Amino acid sequence: MVAAVMTGSGAIGFGLAGAGLGIAQFLGIGQPTSMLFVVDGATFAIAGLLIAGIANLGGGISAIRITGAFKRAWAVGGARPHLVMGTLAAFFLTMSFPALLALAYRLEPAAGGQTYSALEVVLSIGIFAGSLLISRSQSIGSMRTAGVGLLLTGLFSLLIALAPNIYVIALAIFAASLGNPIYQVANQTALLEVADSSNRGTIMASRFTLVQTASVAGSAVGGFITAQFGRDLGPLVAYGVLAIGLILLGMFALAAGRRISNPLHGRAYEEATLLAAGVPTQAE
Repeated sequence: MVAAVMTGSGAIGFGLAGAGLGIAQFLGIGQPTSMLFVVDGATFAIAGLLIAGIANLGGGISAIRITGAFKRAWAVGGARPHLVMGTLAAFFLTMSFPALLALAYRLEPAAGGQTYSALEVVLSIGIFAGSLLISRSQSIGSMRTAGVGLLLTGLFSLLIALAPNIYVIALAIFAASLGNPIYQVANQTALLEVADSSNRGTIMASRFTLVQTASVAGSAVGGFITAQFGRDLGPLVAYGVLAIGLILLGMFALAAGRRISNPLHGRAYEEATLLAAGVPTQAE
C-alpha cells in the first residue's frame, strides 16, 4: 500500500509537470524546466517540515556504529539470495531511466518533455496497479513471486525495444511496470520475514545501500549504451539489454524459488513469530 500511494502521487506529479511544460510552450515562456525544479525542491522542503513536526517519530537506538552492518546482514543465510536478487534487479531496472527519456525524444523530437511525462504517467499507473495486485497475493514474500515480477517486466521491456509506434510502446510500458512492484514488494517482504527485531533494520539498510549503488551503476550503463548507439537506436538497445537481463534473472528466481522459500506468510508468519516469542496464539 505504501508503494501504491507513492506511485499514485507520482503519476499526478508527472501529469502536472507535463501539463506545465505544455502550457509554457503554448504561451512562449522560456526555461519552464527551471520553475519545475523550484517546485520540486519546495515539495521536498514541505515534506521535511511535515516530518519534523511529527512528535515522537522514530525512537529506539539513537546511535550505533555503521561499520560492519553489511557483514551482519550477510551473516543471515536466508537474506543472502534476496539481497543479491535485489541488487541485480536494481542494476537492470535503472538502465531504463536514461533510455526512457531518450525514447521520448526519439518518438516526439519537438515535444520530448511532454512525451516523457506522459510515458511516466503510464508507468506510474502500472506500478500503482501492480502494487494493488501484489497486495492480494497469498505468498508475497517468496523468491517465486519476485521472479514472476522480474519476468513480466523483462518480457514487456523487450516488446518496448521492438514496438513499432508510441501506442504499442505505451501499452508495453504499462504492462512492464506491473511487474516492478510485484518484484520489489516480494523482495522487501522476504527480507522482513527472514529478519527479526535485532537485525531487521540492519538488513533493510544494507538492502537500501546495495540497491542505490546498483541503481547508480545501472543508470550509468544505460546512459552509456543509449549514447553509444545514437538517438534512434540507443534507447532500443538499452531496453533490449535490460530486458534480457531481467528475463534471465526472473527465470533464475523462479528456479531458485523451488528451494529458497519461506512457507509462512501473513497470519501463519505472525503466529509463528508469536510462538517463537512464547506468546499464546489463537491456534493454541
